[in-house]
Parts: sequence; C-alpha cells; structure tokens
Amino acid sequence: MNGYNLYKKESRIMKICFFGVGGVGGYMGALIAKRFQNVHNIYFVARGKHKEAINRNGLTLKIAGKETIIVTPKLCTDKSEDLPICDIIVLTVKGYDLPDAVKEISKISGDKTIILPLLNGVDIYERIRENLSDAIVLPACVYIGTHIESPGIIFQNGGSS
Repeated sequence: MNGYNLYKKESRIMKICFFGVGGVGGYMGALIAKRFQNVHNIYFVARGKHKEAINRNGLTLKIAGKETIIVTPKLCTDKSEDLPICDIIVLTVKGYDLPDAVKEISKISGDKTIILPLLNGVDIYERIRENLSDAIVLPACVYIGTHIESPGIIFQNGGSS
C-alpha cells in the first residue's frame, strides 16, 4: 500500500483520515485508531455535537455483546483546512453529501492518496472522479449495522465485527 507497512513502527508515519465519522465511519475509525493511533496520525471529520463530544471525550464504539472501545484521534474537525494532505482517506458520507465531501477531500489529497469510499451506490467511483482527478480511488464494500447512539458514541449491532 503506497510502499507503507502499517504494522512496522519504523515505517513512515501515515496520515489516515476518516471523513464522515457517523455510524460506518465511526466504526471503522475506532477500530483503526485502536490498532494504530500510537503508530500513525488518525484524523476524524465530524460535525456538530458529535464532533464536540469526540473532542471532549474521544469516540466510543460499543460492539453489541462484545466490547467497548474508546479512542482519541490526533484531531477531530469539521474543516478540511485543519488537516494535512493524507495518505489514506476513508470516505463514509451519505450519497447526497458526496459532491460536497469530494470538494473538501480534494484539499487534503494528492496523487498518492488512497481514497476508500464506503457508501451506497454502484456509481460512487464515477461520482468521485467528476470532481477529483488526483488520488487513487479503490472499490469497496462493507456490510455493517451501526448508528450514532448519542454524540460521540457509535453502536454496532449488525453485520460483521
């Protein structure tokens, strides 16, 4: 992946952004941050009270019948201007927010940035490419049942965990 080894601490520090930290983005972001927050820089993009709660208390992921994870990103913001050019952007917005999200991620992506879109739609790649010519866009699919239980708290109760 871009010449990086996510598991070796001597690798270059990667900048990983979860853009749209709702149910799916919060789930994925919490799991990746749990494993890599002491190795790589993890950024969250969230809005409103959810963003405020994450900045105050971290992001809590409750996995039904299993465990509760609390993580703290390097930064949680609602402004792409606050973020550096990222190595990986996990894009997890709703389809109707995609055009605006792509305009924002164009500010934090370069030609070697990997974009992993995790949202509904068979035409997501084409819709991303309408406004973003740089970056590497990968196909992706996820099956997970998650939602924001309350600001700063994601609950997972369906799909794989």
